[in-house]
Amino acid sequence: MEKIRWNWQVIPKLSNKLDDWHAPMMCLLFGHFVFVCVLGLWWAGMLQELELFAYDQGLRWQALSPPDGRIVLIGETENDIQRWGYPISDGVLADVLDHLTQGRPRVIGVDKYRDHPVPLPPGSDHERLNQLLRHHPEIVWVTKFGNSTPQDPFIAPPSVLEGTDQIGFCDFPQDKDGLIRRGFLYLDNGQQRFTSFSLAVALRYLRSDDIFPQADSRYPKLSYLRLGATMIRPLAANEGGYVHVDDRGYQYILDYRGRLDAKKVYTLTDVLEGRLPVEQLSGKIVLLGGMAASVPDYFQIPVRRFLAGEPTVKAPARDLAGRIAGVALHALQVNQLLRFALAGDSPIRGLSNSAETGWLWFWCLIGVGLALWRLRFGWLLALMAGALTILMGVWQLAFHQQIWLPLAAPMLGLTISTALSSAYLLVYEHAERKLLTSLFACYTPPEIAHTLWRERRRLIASKVLSKNNLNNLV
Repeated sequence: MEKIRWNWQVIPKLSNKLDDWHAPMMCLLFGHFVFVCVLGLWWAGMLQELELFAYDQGLRWQALSPPDGRIVLIGETENDIQRWGYPISDGVLADVLDHLTQGRPRVIGVDKYRDHPVPLPPGSDHERLNQLLRHHPEIVWVTKFGNSTPQDPFIAPPSVLEGTDQIGFCDFPQDKDGLIRRGFLYLDNGQQRFTSFSLAVALRYLRSDDIFPQADSRYPKLSYLRLGATMIRPLAANEGGYVHVDDRGYQYILDYRGRLDAKKVYTLTDVLEGRLPVEQLSGKIVLLGGMAASVPDYFQIPVRRFLAGEPTVKAPARDLAGRIAGVALHALQVNQLLRFALAGDSPIRGLSNSAETGWLWFWCLIGVGLALWRLRFGWLLALMAGALTILMGVWQLAFHQQIWLPLAAPMLGLTISTALSSAYLLVYEHAERKLLTSLFACYTPPEIAHTLWRERRRLIASKVLSKNNLNNLV
């Protein structure tokens, strides 16, 4: 009697556990534990490389713009160096610029350092070059902002252009893996603000369309830049997949949607020997810079499809290693800025820190929800694969709208929370089965006890087995 009375007291408690919230609440605790751990990894920057890898893939999957016929590239190749010397003399530069100005392009951008005359001492060729620069405001020359160190010094523009708007720095912010994913609009040294080369070229081109840089009236205190139809918000230190990135200056994320027309790539010799029809330059942007492998002016970028068509001349704006010539990278930046101003394209941007945290939390809870289905292992894997596919699909749709969401962190949170919650439920269910089957076996044959356990959910769903009749059933 004592044994029976004890079991009659325990059975209602065991039956209540079939529908109680103990297991779901424990899974929720596990989900929040995973959320906190993944959030810590994320903010420590340990997932940044994975996020940048996802960003690079998004760039390769995106739809590209038509080739930009407004930009003509003039490359200084190895053959040009062998023929005209290096560094190119003031006289040769003057001949090239004089020939280009006859075509009346809107802008001529020169990506060649010229902080002192070549050769020294300066002669008539140097003065002829200075005269060209004085009389042609459409010529924009490159300079280097640097880091004020011997390894990365400041390099001045031609002295005749100092203090004018015909200069722009060529520096690029570089990620830890060596790739260029960001660009500068402005930099300052605490005393003066400097304009980037690509922005200076774009602004000179846009003058003919009466488009000038303005402060966005919706954010008067933040001094956000508006260029034509588009507001360009400066990059934040934790934008998108970046964590504590160096956000000095006014930076923006490069979208690499633009393409250059390979048929509009020429060499220095093509210009000097008249193989470039100057009448094709009217209203265009002409960019001149180094494309020789022996000159260290190449950069690594996450894409390779930036040239459309086959070049008519052998001008290596890119090489087999996926590097891009600096002048071609400037051209892609100019293309993006023109799309901002004229086509209304949106810059790539991330969400606020709170929104990105909520995004991670949501997917950690989705993982808990998958585990609470209590499916067999194969079905659980299929369901988790479907959830990861949906996550990647939402990420890709957002990326097409120029919104960069974290991807690696929520994928990790979803996977770990599903696995941890499923493992807990498996252990919990095993303990529950062991207890109930041992209890049933006291009054029924073992086969019936195991059958009752296997069919418990169907019996409960059909109301054959419930809290009220469990005692009577046993």
